[in-house]
Amino acid sequence: MPEPSMPKIVALLRRAFLWDYISGNAAKLIPTTLTPDIVRERYDIHIAGDNFACFIIKADCAEPGLFDEEIANTLEQLLTAELLTFGGDAFVYRDGGVFYAVLCADRATAISANSGGNEILSCLSEPLDENVTLTGAVASVDRLGEIGNTLTALRSSVDERIIYGAGKMYRLHPERFSSNSRQFAAELSDWYRPALANAMDSIRPNAVEVVVVDVFTRLRRISLLNPTEFYLAARELTERAKLATAYCEAELALDFDVLSELIDNMNTVPELEQLLTGSLTAISGKYQNMLAAEGARPVRNAKKYIDEHYREKTTIQVVANEVGLNTTYLSDLFKKQTGQTIIEYVTSIRINAAKELLRTTDLTAPLVAEAVGYRDIKHFNDIFQRTAGVTPGKFRRLYK
Repeated sequence: MPEPSMPKIVALLRRAFLWDYISGNAAKLIPTTLTPDIVRERYDIHIAGDNFACFIIKADCAEPGLFDEEIANTLEQLLTAELLTFGGDAFVYRDGGVFYAVLCADRATAISANSGGNEILSCLSEPLDENVTLTGAVASVDRLGEIGNTLTALRSSVDERIIYGAGKMYRLHPERFSSNSRQFAAELSDWYRPALANAMDSIRPNAVEVVVVDVFTRLRRISLLNPTEFYLAARELTERAKLATAYCEAELALDFDVLSELIDNMNTVPELEQLLTGSLTAISGKYQNMLAAEGARPVRNAKKYIDEHYREKTTIQVVANEVGLNTTYLSDLFKKQTGQTIIEYVTSIRINAAKELLRTTDLTAPLVAEAVGYRDIKHFNDIFQRTAGVTPGKFRRLYK
């Protein structure tokens, strides 16, 4: 197998540079202040200039698969070439249909590139099919260490297209939206998570539509809502639907994959709402048909009872009584249909709930244990470490 050429190695290093700063890896890998010397040593990149024009370009496609690898590579090359016309040096990293780019130059050049954002977008759009729309966001920074945070903020700025329109270049305006909008949206999610789970499990044909419409209606009422919240809500609704239909996970995997791809390509609120309503209703109907065909209701009812009562004393006998079967038959049926014993399922629900509390609260380990159904802290610690691979304390330090 031939070794990669030097240009390819350089391209890979530059992609690694951007990816580390987009993902936040650099903060863990390089705890010191980021400097041109560090970048040169780690990535073999020589920073020319002391200003940086940061860009995000997002491609929205009207249908799955329209934005293929060939088109993506062409756009990446065009974007790099356009940035280089301003002078300085340019790095581009692509993640699916999202392009992250940085132009390193002097202050005048960076400002010029920033001002020329719409012209760059227009040039990139020329070779595209009419069903592919590009939207961008741009900002200039004067410190190398700000690149990662700026690109992350610009990714949110691109989401403004869902309210203010696609096909244009946005500037970074973090003060435009209410600082409380995330809190309001999070409180809203506490309501729609169980509501959607019940809707996916309901035989009423419009149950899912009622939840989706209600969610979007409530989001519209939040003053100065950050547009990103519409996408976050759509993705979370999809994840909750996936969890609610986990019994048929393999059969519904493609449906959810297509829906997830389409969510990222919607650029108006009505389109996004219509997509979720239609897709989740169709998935719910498909799921109900599968359950009816397999006669899986006893196991589904057992799982639903455990999901709602795992904080209490949950034995096989208690669950069997709830679904009206004897313990031996239910245990065999549950293991056959889920691949887990009832006790294993209860444990997984409890440990996942414990992980969430460790990540998002300051509750002590004994209080977390009690909150998820364990009365013996030693027993909780043993099960948590066996399941998660680390102690509760170490898990909190790693993921909080």
